[in-house]
Amino acid sequence: MDNGLVCRWMTGQAKISPKISAYYSKPSNQEKLAHTIHQNLLPLMSDCNMAIQDIYTLFIQDDSISDAKKKNLTPLYKPASSRLLFLAKLISFGMERQFIKRNTKNQKLLAGGALSPIVLDYIMDSEVPKPCRHFIGRDKELEELYTMLEENRHIFLCGIAGIGKSELAKAYAKRYIKQYTNILYVEYTGNLHQDITDMDFIDDPPESTDQERFQRHNRFLRSLKSDTLLIIDNFNVTATQDSFLSVVLKYRCQILFTTRSKLDEYCTLPLKEIEDMNALFQLASVFYSEADTYRPTVEKIIETVHSHTFAVELAAKLLENGISTPDQLLTRLQVEKASFHNEDKIKIIKDGQSSKATCKFRLI
Repeated sequence: MDNGLVCRWMTGQAKISPKISAYYSKPSNQEKLAHTIHQNLLPLMSDCNMAIQDIYTLFIQDDSISDAKKKNLTPLYKPASSRLLFLAKLISFGMERQFIKRNTKNQKLLAGGALSPIVLDYIMDSEVPKPCRHFIGRDKELEELYTMLEENRHIFLCGIAGIGKSELAKAYAKRYIKQYTNILYVEYTGNLHQDITDMDFIDDPPESTDQERFQRHNRFLRSLKSDTLLIIDNFNVTATQDSFLSVVLKYRCQILFTTRSKLDEYCTLPLKEIEDMNALFQLASVFYSEADTYRPTVEKIIETVHSHTFAVELAAKLLENGISTPDQLLTRLQVEKASFHNEDKIKIIKDGQSSKATCKFRLI
């Protein structure tokens, strides 16, 4: 063998000889390869089990491999007695695949530890929910958030309830997805330690304890680099109420928190009301089909609810359902600013949750 050619095979710079890949495509020769690995390769390795586990992880994470192929090979990995056959079949499969020359720039970055592994197929239920279809009026904030994350790595997106923090975070992930190797999403439930424990890694042993799961997940998250963005949504507590925050802030990946809490000791981006009346009127028009007919009144309603995004949506839905006319709603809002109630129920979607509830304005 030409050592230079073998080296190019190993680094993905050259296609493996068809004679070799054809030879190992036969099941009997795959068994021979497993035996060769056992005899000649494993004795040279300090931790062969960890190496095989890492190869399995790469196999599971690769979203270019079909689910059918994963389903076909995964059972061989489970019993220790067939893991070398799994490895031999996986090597054979890799040799048979369409050759794509490896990007040398990314290879050098990976070798230098500058890039994170691709993990979205490795961690289940971690994809960012899509922003609402009518998301508008926040281009300036999206650009500012991108700049702040590049400079500070950990940002708290702060604002009052219903102002659009979660939607902004989701829209940011959608706009800048190509800037990151991974974007992970966690819905905060009141305990960061437990939220990390509850993350669903595809190869978590079913018999593992909570402590073992946490240690494994935390170790993995600590290994991610700045090319990964972790979104922790609705972190509505203070640092003293969740002491594990200090541990998470040591992660090297970028982290975007959305929160109602005041956390001035950290780098924050306060989210204010949308100033553009046209954008807010466009938002109202999404939910109220006759908005153009009553535009002056609708704009006064928007001003009366202080341009609060969720209040604008709620008011538009009240108008669309015929619960009030525009003039009636404006009058009631002006007279009863601090407490406006209606016994009719309308459909509301907030933070990805859909429900029908009695309308209640409380504008403070």
